[in-house]
Amino acid sequence: MPGLAYLFGVGVLVVAVVVTFVVTGGKPWTVIDGADGRPSTSKFQWTIWTAVVLFSYSAIYFARARNGFWDALPDVPPNILIVMGFSTTTMVVAKGITTQYVANGRVVKPAGNQGGLLSDDTGQSDLSKVQLVMWTLLAIGIYLAIVVKQVSAVAAGSSVQGSNVGLPDIDASLMVLMGLAHGGYLGKKLVTATQPAPTSVSPPRAAAGQVITVAGSGFGALQGTSVLTLNDNPVNVSAWSDTKIVFALPRRLPDGTVVVAGITLQIGLLVNGQPAGQLLPLPISIPANVTGVNPGSAAVGDPVTVTGSRFDNQQTDSGVTFDGIHVPVVSWSDSSIVVVVPAQLLDGSAMTSGRQVTVGVDVHGQPGVGTWPFAVI
Repeated sequence: MPGLAYLFGVGVLVVAVVVTFVVTGGKPWTVIDGADGRPSTSKFQWTIWTAVVLFSYSAIYFARARNGFWDALPDVPPNILIVMGFSTTTMVVAKGITTQYVANGRVVKPAGNQGGLLSDDTGQSDLSKVQLVMWTLLAIGIYLAIVVKQVSAVAAGSSVQGSNVGLPDIDASLMVLMGLAHGGYLGKKLVTATQPAPTSVSPPRAAAGQVITVAGSGFGALQGTSVLTLNDNPVNVSAWSDTKIVFALPRRLPDGTVVVAGITLQIGLLVNGQPAGQLLPLPISIPANVTGVNPGSAAVGDPVTVTGSRFDNQQTDSGVTFDGIHVPVVSWSDSSIVVVVPAQLLDGSAMTSGRQVTVGVDVHGQPGVGTWPFAVI
């Protein structure tokens, strides 16, 4: 009965899964993961072809054994050998390319877990992976349909392909299509280079001495030989991760440029010799300065006037803070801002009688240089 042959084939796969379960410490699905912990497309296609051939061989062997043929299947079709060969080759070559590119800095593996079977390390769809997986699954589906017919024929004492010796072959046209998909996948690997991508700078404008944070992706987990530049001048950084770089804005650049209000610096990156895809502008301005709060104490709901300089005539992305938390603004000018004492700050803390807070102003994301005390009555 062909049903017993299929059951035997499934049983062999179950044994393989149990062995994998033990070897991987109870996580058999990680057998297709790469060294970075993300699913590997090349390992996936190798694993699934191995499982299909193992199932097919076992099922056909069982059907032959039921008819008294206990010897191993004498012939393995050439395309089966080829598909196992280039699935293994693709896996090994893909691993070698990635390892080499990471080692020399051409590819930077980003933090997180965005990559997958059909997507690149940034989480975007990768057409070379899509093509490889789709042709692989189609070929496997067609091959398993032929295997089912072969098992039934062997169980009945006849054959589907050639003499009654065992494994059917894979159609030549499918081999060509899969070969092209494998070539495209490896070709994409060969030409891939990660380009560091800085996307934002905080605050968006600053003065000398301020701490600046550059956010983005592809910076690398460690700085190593990578460099952050201001107008092509390398600067010291205090923190470096794959998505964030922190540095203090110097008062003078190595080329002699003095960091003063009115100029705009260009932030650049070189990650292991690979330049960033864009430069980020950093306008230099004099921070706002708070010189007084009138009255110095008020009740919840009362208006309070913050005085000072360089607030800008338009509020836009600026604000007044109590203990670093923004509060509602009534009116705004370059030297005077009116706010209302809220009953509760955005962090959930209550503005109860007797509470002391520090009033500050940030203009276009740039913190002011002066603060002022204020009390709730």
